[in-house]
Amino acid sequence: MTLALLVATAGAGEPELTAWHDGYVDVGWFDAAGDGVAYARDVAHRVLGPGPDGRYLEAPWVFYGDPWANAVNSQGDSADLGLDRTNVDRYDGIASAGRSSFLLNRVHLGVGVDRGERLGARAGVNLQPRTGRLGRAGDMVAVDTAYVVWRPLESSDLKVYAGRMESGFGREYRYRHAPVRVGVTPSIVSRYLMGLQTGVRVRGTHRRWLGYSLALTNGGTITEGFGHLSGDSDRNGVPTTTARLGVLARRPVRFEAGVSGQVGPQDAQPDPTVVGYQVGADARLDAGMLGVEAEAVVSHQPGDGTQHTERLDAHGGYLDVQLRPKPRVVLHARVDWRDAELLAYPNLYVSNVVRLTGGARVDLDRHLCVKVEYLHLAEVGPGTRIADDVATASLVFDFETRHLELQ
Repeated sequence: MTLALLVATAGAGEPELTAWHDGYVDVGWFDAAGDGVAYARDVAHRVLGPGPDGRYLEAPWVFYGDPWANAVNSQGDSADLGLDRTNVDRYDGIASAGRSSFLLNRVHLGVGVDRGERLGARAGVNLQPRTGRLGRAGDMVAVDTAYVVWRPLESSDLKVYAGRMESGFGREYRYRHAPVRVGVTPSIVSRYLMGLQTGVRVRGTHRRWLGYSLALTNGGTITEGFGHLSGDSDRNGVPTTTARLGVLARRPVRFEAGVSGQVGPQDAQPDPTVVGYQVGADARLDAGMLGVEAEAVVSHQPGDGTQHTERLDAHGGYLDVQLRPKPRVVLHARVDWRDAELLAYPNLYVSNVVRLTGGARVDLDRHLCVKVEYLHLAEVGPGTRIADDVATASLVFDFETRHLELQ
C-alpha cells in the first residue's frame, strides 16, 4: 500500500521514483553430532541439583544446554529441537535427528521505491520451504521488513522510519541476512540483538563521528524461541524504548563502538507494570586485512514464569576475529557464550554454554559466495556435556536491480 501511495502522490515537478528490487537464495548443508539436539532434561535434578535458593525445584521440567546453540544457517535454526512431552505448542522445521542434510535455508525477496533522496519505502518477504507433517503446512512465508523512511532535512542525514524495521540494538543486526554475514551462523546471543521491531525510529549522525538512534516500538528485540517474549502488536499499551549511541573513528584505523539500552513493559503480556530491560555494548575494529568485532548483552525480563509472562535472566556475548588474506577470501574465528535462565512454565531452561566457531568465506564473484563453518559447543558444569557440534556450509546467490521507469 505504501508503495502505491508513493506512486500516486508523485506529480508534475516531483522527483522521479526510483524502483528497485533485490533478494538472495541461500542453499545449505549441515551435519549435526549426536541426535541433533543441543539440550537435555535434568531428570529428578540429578545433574543441576536444586539450584541457587532451590529455585530449580519450582519447575516440573528442567533442561540444561541450549536448544538453539547448534545453529545450521544464518537465521539460527537448530538442527533438531527434540521430542517435546510438555504439550508446548512449537514447530520444528528441520528435525534432522542427527542426520546430515541439504537444506534450502531461505529465499528472500525485497522491493523498494525512492522518491528523490528524501522519501522511500522498503518491503521484504522471506520464503522457507519445509516439510509439513501430519497435515501441517511446513512451508513458511513471512514478512521481513516493511517501512517508510523519510529524511526531513536536506542539510542533515537524520532519517525517520515507520513500520516493521530492523533492530536498533547493538550491531549484529547489520549482518542478519546471509549475503552480508561473513560466516554461516549468528552469534549465540543474537536472539537478544536482532529481533525486528514495529513502530517509529529516528537515526542519524552528528559531525560524522557520533551516531544516535532512538525508537518507540510495540516490543523489544528478543526472539527466544521457547518463550513468548516478542510480538508485532502491543498487548500492554505502552511502547518499548530502544536507544543506541555510538562513536566512529576513521583514522589511522577504522574503529566503531557503541552502547545500547532497551526498556519497556515485558512483551506479549498485558500488564504495563511488568517492566523488562536490556543493556549492551559493541565494538568493531578494521585494520588492513584484520577485522575484530565484539558485543556483550545483559537481558532481564521479570515475569512470574506463567504462560505469556515468562521470566528471563541472561547475559553473554561474542568475540569474532576476521582475516582477509586475499580480496575474496575471509577466514574467521569466533568465541561466544551465554549464561541464562528462562522459566516458561512448566519448563525451566538453564543454559551455560561456550561455543567455538571457525570458518571461511570465498566470494566466487560479486553475486555468489560459498561459506563453511564448524561449531564446537561446550556446556559449562559437571555432567552437562552433550554431543551437539555442527558442521555447516552455505552457498549464497544475491542480486539487486534498479530502474527509473516510474514517474
